Amino acid sequence: MLGALSAVAAAATLDEIRDDRGPEAAATELARIVSDTPPKKLDKALAPFALDAFELDVAAVLGAELIWHEVSPVTHCRWQNGLTCTLALPGDASLDPSAYELRCASPYGATAPMTVEAEATPDGPRWTLTRVERCLMFGESVQIAPKASDALEGVGAGTEYIPPELTGLTWDQVREELTEALPTFQACTRRRELVITGRIEVAFHIGPDGRFDRLEPVTDTLGDPAVTACILERFSRVRLPPPMDGFTEGRWPLQFQ
Repeated sequence: MLGALSAVAAAATLDEIRDDRGPEAAATELARIVSDTPPKKLDKALAPFALDAFELDVAAVLGAELIWHEVSPVTHCRWQNGLTCTLALPGDASLDPSAYELRCASPYGATAPMTVEAEATPDGPRWTLTRVERCLMFGESVQIAPKASDALEGVGAGTEYIPPELTGLTWDQVREELTEALPTFQACTRRRELVITGRIEVAFHIGPDGRFDRLEPVTDTLGDPAVTACILERFSRVRLPPPMDGFTEGRWPLQFQ
């Protein structure tokens, strides 16, 4: 884990990284800071900085059909209990931004709604997005989709009373379970007198029963096979709901310092 001072130092380099290596590299560095820093220390680490701009994959969908897809900048970014940025789509002032919802979509098919404030401007629609750091991590993108029509009278909204067992597993559920398991991963590095440091990123697949049925370290600088084996074994203890047609595969980074 990064301490507050090292996180501040890392955050101070974001503008320099963006200028030298581009917005994608800056987004990767920010995602690393968010992943490696305890949540309570993030505000202290990032709030002092004008984070300015990052690039996101932005896609417009209508039902299951992809209408367009491009890399778009999110600008005027700042850290305030999460990364808050502005997304503008110039060129279509007739588009009503309040008629659309924005969601963070993983490359594995899972989506999660984003909190937005919509504004129509003479230049086109504009949204203020919160928790943008979620979409910067693990190659996720922002999807723009029309909001569902209002519920028919006497029928309900269409999302009410859906049994949990019929709801697909989401990335947020997986993220929450793996975050809760962090102390068990950390224990693997402290089982002997020597504390192991380094980084490991584990690619995983979730089977129909909610267990991890495939685990593979794609990055491993721990330098101790026993510690790596322990971490993978701790992954296998995590129990998730059956994924149904939801999220089934991804990657999870762990940094030990």
